[in-house]
Amino acid sequence: MPIPESIEKNVLNLDKKDRLQLLLKLLESLETTSQSENRIEEWVHEADTRYHVWKAGEMKTVSEDEAFRELRKKP
Repeated sequence: MPIPESIEKNVLNLDKKDRLQLLLKLLESLETTSQSENRIEEWVHEADTRYHVWKAGEMKTVSEDEAFRELRKKP
């Protein structure tokens, strides 16, 4: 079932902290064990760290076309 456009727009208009909290809640709804919760928190932290590194221009990036081209080369 597709996400209604109004919900998607509202979510994307949330500030970063609120989007991360929503992401954590959504992931928690999929996995409920304490081990899973720790893993989710670690991923949220990792995503936040990567975002800051990217925002600071310290991360090498590739275009979407290049990324998919490389993926198609792999067996």
